[in-house]
Amino acid sequence: MNVNGFRLKDSRGSALLFTLLIVFAILSASLTVSAIVLSQTKQTRNSVESIIAAYAAESGLEQGIYYVRKIDRSLSSSFSVFFNHQHFLENTASWKLDQEEKTELVRALKSQQTLQLDLADRNDLNTSAGIETVTLDWTGNATIQVSLLEWPSANAVSWDSALVEDENRGVNFSKQYVDSTGSLTITALQNDHHNMMRIRSIKGDAQELTVRLYASDSPAPQNLLPIPNYVVLKSTGSFGRVTQAMSSEFPLFLASSGVFDYVLFSGGDILKIISQ
Repeated sequence: MNVNGFRLKDSRGSALLFTLLIVFAILSASLTVSAIVLSQTKQTRNSVESIIAAYAAESGLEQGIYYVRKIDRSLSSSFSVFFNHQHFLENTASWKLDQEEKTELVRALKSQQTLQLDLADRNDLNTSAGIETVTLDWTGNATIQVSLLEWPSANAVSWDSALVEDENRGVNFSKQYVDSTGSLTITALQNDHHNMMRIRSIKGDAQELTVRLYASDSPAPQNLLPIPNYVVLKSTGSFGRVTQAMSSEFPLFLASSGVFDYVLFSGGDILKIISQ
């Protein structure tokens, strides 16, 4: 009986140990499944919140673009009501808008494509941008042509036929530069003048064409100027624990007429009449 008793006790201990192992395995599996479910639930929630936050950021950006394009291109102090303020939507999401200066313009130009920059503040034609040097850098095998037009800072610009004929009026259409090395520096600009610049890829494609402006003949970082007539708006949308940001950059005004991407060809004479 003693032996049998020991055997009975031994059997009961084995069953208890086996039961504990089963309970531990079930508990471990339950915890693993719970962790996976919680992780997936969190990812789903973050995904939904990210979408809502992105739409909130887009809403703020659209508000800013509409204000600049339709209400006040001067970016006066009234525009500051959009900045550094949290604006809430009906679904409790929010957006905040900031304005940034653009110190370099990066574009890609295909062969024969042009880019025109009006380097002047049309809201204040009395004050020039103070540009003395322009640098262009690009990658690819493109040959770049740059045409510059300068005119003196004044509240009104008289644009008539005499303007292109009389050099004493301070207007110069003759500045043209051609380069295929991937880097071009234009110096000795008159810092009390406004500038219109046309950049054209006359051969090949240019990638990462970067334009920078400087307030000195030395293109040093401390002399870097913001790009005139350009605005950069950055909108940050928030919902729950997620924040999304998006930005938009665009010229305050469309490029002035007179610089085109095409040339007219004719078998006969072309008569161009400028009305006074």
